[in-house]
Amino acid sequence: MNAQTKLSSRGQCVIPSKVRAQMGWRAGDTLGVRTEGGRVIIEREQEDWKARLGPPITMDELLASLPKYDGPYITDAMIEETLLAEAAERYERKTRR
Repeated sequence: MNAQTKLSSRGQCVIPSKVRAQMGWRAGDTLGVRTEGGRVIIEREQEDWKARLGPPITMDELLASLPKYDGPYITDAMIEETLLAEAAERYERKTRR
């Protein structure tokens, strides 16, 4: 397909809708731009975050991949006690000024 577009004073150009539709490009897609032999090549970039994720896994597979915790059992009361102590310490430091 051949199409024309104009370069704006801000260095922008609109890719015609027929070209975008043919390429399957949508608003928000990341496009790579490079030059090659006096031509400008525009290609869709790989969606990095999806590529890094790999194939979907189940919750059991995820849990099995995590390192095992072999420390002491921690209760909600222990967490609350630690948070309250930290909050009290921060309050003391702030009010001493």
